[in-house]
Amino acid sequence: PAAAASSTATEVHVDLPPAATTTVPLHSSDGTHHAYLYVGSPPQRQTLIVDTGSRLVAFPCHPCDNCGKHASTHYYDPDRSTTDVIPGCDECRFGGMSKCENGSCQFVQRYTEGSTLTAYEVTDVMWLGTDDVLESLENHMRLAVPFVFGCQTSEKGLFVNQYADGIMGMAMHQTSLITALHEAGAIPRDAFALCLDGSGGMFSLGGTGLRYDSSSSSGRSISRGNSTSSESDRSSQTTKVAGHHLEPMRFTPLTKSHGWYAVGVESVHVGDVLITSSPSVLQSFNDDKGTIIDSGTTDSYLPKAASVPFKKAWEQTTGRVYTNKLERYTYEGFLKLPLVTFTIAGDVQWSIRPESYMEAAKVKRKAGGVTSKGIIPFNISVPWQGLKSFTNRMYLDEPRGCVMGGNAMVNHDILFDIEAKRVGIARADCTYGGSDYVAA
Repeated sequence: PAAAASSTATEVHVDLPPAATTTVPLHSSDGTHHAYLYVGSPPQRQTLIVDTGSRLVAFPCHPCDNCGKHASTHYYDPDRSTTDVIPGCDECRFGGMSKCENGSCQFVQRYTEGSTLTAYEVTDVMWLGTDDVLESLENHMRLAVPFVFGCQTSEKGLFVNQYADGIMGMAMHQTSLITALHEAGAIPRDAFALCLDGSGGMFSLGGTGLRYDSSSSSGRSISRGNSTSSESDRSSQTTKVAGHHLEPMRFTPLTKSHGWYAVGVESVHVGDVLITSSPSVLQSFNDDKGTIIDSGTTDSYLPKAASVPFKKAWEQTTGRVYTNKLERYTYEGFLKLPLVTFTIAGDVQWSIRPESYMEAAKVKRKAGGVTSKGIIPFNISVPWQGLKSFTNRMYLDEPRGCVMGGNAMVNHDILFDIEAKRVGIARADCTYGGSDYVAA
């Protein structure tokens, strides 16, 4: 629905984003964002990567001889659940992937970075919650739906040693958990929002759990109701969280039908320098898969065709040669690093700040120099003395299209409105402060 929003200069009409039914927390480990998923009866909690760049939900099941140790103490055990169902070979849901073996629907999934999982289809009740089991039962189990997922019997590559138990694919597909929640009437709209920050953030179901209130001095108390109510109505149906939008959310249409969330890029600036003046460079952002928003990829990857103008603009702006190797900055020098700003169709300005694309790193000193030994959190508002080590995690080598990874999404609330085939973007404080279930 459209509504009028007042501005100090002129009256501006903006679309109000659909309101979430509920929000759940995210937590971050090594730059990757995770949600708590409860599965089965009684519930067994799993910690999953929230991945808008893939479509399957999968995690290790007992027994799994080739699976590593992960966040959860135990693998999901179908024998402990009274509600699990193993589909027969005539009921396979993962069409084109699953094959009938030993009376069940089995499949192998390979990912771009080289990891592989082997699994079979299982259906059980599941819902998103918090790290508190009791709270999740009381406040969030009302959103439980039967859902088909991959019960892993083997994993290879990065999956073996990762923190997360598994992955929760959120790409547009008939097997999406969000779509299943909507079809079951658990959420009012086929939509969700991710608001990521350095420690985690929040995951909103059915819309966004945040709003922009230009009249509020703090904006810390957020009121949301169902997506058809007026703004005044919404204030009486409260889901209180700590975060808020720092600007009105703007919307851009999805540009591709491949299932990923692709948006149309109209220009890219490094600081004040336009790097897409060449039509071929601009087109490289929109070719093939296009520019996709992929929360499961920690870093961001710009098209190789944009490498030369990007590096020239970087050197012109910073006086430094662009590199993805470890560098050291004073606090004052770091503050001079440029924004990287994407103008997206619909007059959406998406700026990636240095504290998002630069990763503070622990260093290991050895003969010949220093190397990164791990990630350390840092607060840009707290000055540091001397030099601090960073690695630039914006890469210029994507063969076709562009990947806006988790570091580009940080400190933005991004609405994935599957129902309206659009994406909403707003700068935001993504602090999660708890939520109560709100009936749709």
